[in-house]
Amino acid sequence: MAFQRIGFQNRGNGNPDDEGVSADVVRFAFWASTSGATGVGQAGDLRVTATATPSGSVYVQRGAAIIESAFTSSQSYAVMNDAAVQVAVPANNSASAVTWQVIVRVFDAQYPGEPDNTGIPSVLLVGALPAGQTYIHLATITMPANTAIVAQSQIADRRDMVNPRRKTDNRMAY
Repeated sequence: MAFQRIGFQNRGNGNPDDEGVSADVVRFAFWASTSGATGVGQAGDLRVTATATPSGSVYVQRGAAIIESAFTSSQSYAVMNDAAVQVAVPANNSASAVTWQVIVRVFDAQYPGEPDNTGIPSVLLVGALPAGQTYIHLATITMPANTAIVAQSQIADRRDMVNPRRKTDNRMAY
């Protein structure tokens, strides 16, 4: 199935008369639980890897992330990918290196200028990081001159952990 639909509205017990919890409340809860951070949930989540057989594609592995909204303050989106997604990387036929960015972009038709893509996040290969859009930066792919195959060494990981695990010892001195 790959990326799952974002539940913008929770109808509670399934009763159509039950208003449930608004999408804004759910997105605020995600934002508050991460202090507004954007990142993946676990170290291997949404990792970009080269294919096992050399090719002009990469895989975005399964996993989940929280992405702070660019649409409004104090809200974040949760995205979950339940299967690896293959992304084609165009061959570089030029005499110089080309750089691509792999992102997961969230679209929300609730906001002006956003397409109605039924709430499904998209993996995109872009030349530059988009300004004013809700996304998580997963990787940078640098294609050397006249190259059509992506090797793992050409992929730079750009993911952050949303809540990195740190152990601190706070001990009372008596």
